[in-house]
Amino acid sequence: KSLFGIDLKVPGMVYATFTKCPAVGGKVASANLDHIKSLPGVTDAFVVEGNGQVSEVMPGVAILANSTWAAFRAKSALQVKWDESAASKDSWKASSAKARELASKVGEQEIVKSGDFSAAYQGAAKKVEAFYSYPFVAHATMEPQNCLAHFKGDSVEIWAGTQTPERILAVTAKMLGIAENQVTVHQMRAGGGVGRRLVNDYAAEAVAISKQAGGIPVKLTWTREDDMQHDFYRPGGFHSFKAGLDANGKLVALSDHFITFSSDGKGPVAGGNIPKEEFPFPLIANGLLTQTMLPLMTPCGAWRAPRSSTVAFAFQSFLNEVSTAAGRDHVEFLLELMGEPRWLVEGNDGSLNTGRAAGVIRLAAEKAGWGRTLPKGHGLGIAFYF
Repeated sequence: KSLFGIDLKVPGMVYATFTKCPAVGGKVASANLDHIKSLPGVTDAFVVEGNGQVSEVMPGVAILANSTWAAFRAKSALQVKWDESAASKDSWKASSAKARELASKVGEQEIVKSGDFSAAYQGAAKKVEAFYSYPFVAHATMEPQNCLAHFKGDSVEIWAGTQTPERILAVTAKMLGIAENQVTVHQMRAGGGVGRRLVNDYAAEAVAISKQAGGIPVKLTWTREDDMQHDFYRPGGFHSFKAGLDANGKLVALSDHFITFSSDGKGPVAGGNIPKEEFPFPLIANGLLTQTMLPLMTPCGAWRAPRSSTVAFAFQSFLNEVSTAAGRDHVEFLLELMGEPRWLVEGNDGSLNTGRAAGVIRLAAEKAGWGRTLPKGHGLGIAFYF
């Protein structure tokens, strides 16, 4: 039963786990399958070759048992020798070092250029620089990924918590070589999504296991460790900022060398992009936004407010550093940045009216009691992001 008491047991159903290589792209060289099959409650164990698509079925070992507990117990005894010759060698430590090496340079791709940043920055009365980084983050949804699938030869029935049931139809039909109308998906509105269940690898795995097991109903449940290790992560990234202030502490120049990741060398990974309309660049007279992409095999995906959840932190924290360096009140600094009331076209994110934005800032400051005396060890901050 799920958290909401929905009975998903189907006659003849077995419970399964699926173990994949910790490094993306690894394959099974060997596994102690005979020992696993001898363990209590285990009904079968076999290697699934998969189709090599990280969003569908990567190679791994399936264990089938008469209960989830028996399958998990057997999984803890599983010993797999992985062939990692073509597997990912991604390293956060190496990426961080490379990003710091690149930080002082201009990025390979120019995204925004307004005015003359170099001249304005060189002539600035005060200069501020900062380097920001944020890590890869897993979704850690309420329930680890899980799916019940029953392959029936010329059709398949699936029960899954998913944000994109239409993708399950398409992927399953393609995998099995059947028409989409031969695939029945029951969308279970449970488990939590926050972007993770946009990708249905767990459903594709359950279908593949059910088929290879001879067409029996299979309920696949990932362990929390599986869930953390094989996520489609919110990508990490780096920002190397420079800002120039005039003699009055006004922001006259802003640049950002955004260092992100790419899986194909053509564009950023999912959630790792930055658009030309990124706030606050439409407000900057002398701005320069450039980008460099580091190679990555680790899968990435949407994670609540994709892109904004990281970019807002970096940009708005840096603007606070800039106003502090200028010795100015941050509310005053933000209101000056907004300038005269006007509409700014902001692409897919809509349009920003700077007059309304200024009203929001003033109201937030008023309601928070901005400028009031606080107890020792307490602080009050404010930021605006569009």
